[in-house]
Amino acid sequence: MKDETKPDVLKRLKKAEGQLQGVLKMVESDRYCVDVLRQMQAVRGALVSIERLVVDDHVETCVDHALTSGNLDDRREKVRELADVLSGRKR
Repeated sequence: MKDETKPDVLKRLKKAEGQLQGVLKMVESDRYCVDVLRQMQAVRGALVSIERLVVDDHVETCVDHALTSGNLDDRREKVRELADVLSGRKR
């Protein structure tokens, strides 16, 4: 991960963690289900945003390096790996 990306990712993850802690407290205090669901959607949205940031960083670093390295196996592996993670497949 690039040095300039990591602090932003960490900051966003900590914020999402705080939101999730808030959802836990809402459930513990028997808050209205729709309010809980809205907060869960906010947490999911935050995680999707972080995921995009990490994917972009990965493409700009690891994938770009593999594509310019001249190593065909490395190129194929990085593209396959990225396709798997974006599709939700696990290896």
